[in-house]
Amino acid sequence: MLCIYWQNQKKYQRKWQLLLISLKHARLSATPEKIARRNAARITDTGCYRDLDKQIRDPKTLNEIVFPETFEETKTMIEIADFIARCKAIDIQVTMLPPVFYTRNMTTTWTEKLYDYFQETVAPELFRLTESEVYDSVYHANHEGQKRVPNQLIQQLLEREELVE
Repeated sequence: MLCIYWQNQKKYQRKWQLLLISLKHARLSATPEKIARRNAARITDTGCYRDLDKQIRDPKTLNEIVFPETFEETKTMIEIADFIARCKAIDIQVTMLPPVFYTRNMTTTWTEKLYDYFQETVAPELFRLTESEVYDSVYHANHEGQKRVPNQLIQQLLEREELVE
């Protein structure tokens, strides 16, 4: 029991560290230009900014997302797979949706193995932003990307008959 206590302590300490890092990043990345653009944008009920019609950072200047060279099963993946299995056991369909991302050179081997592991059929390429769809970071889509990704996802789900109109 004592071992579990210390494992949880370390886990929560790491979560606090990550939270503090993300808060520091948010404070440092909030330039007056970004704040003005976000204030002018429409915010949805989910907290997402909509209608970000410009591109305020050149995608060529952004640090790319690095995908691992080799595929390895992790504890998190095992937990997610277990969750998916429990959902399937009670007739609930789970579809994994990664965040949108931008990268110039993407080897698909790792993502293909990841999607095979979870038996996911929505192509990860759907969530890859093109150069013209990047707003201000590798994870933020402008208006073009915000329109394309959900529309293509809905179309794929309709074709798989997982979404009823």
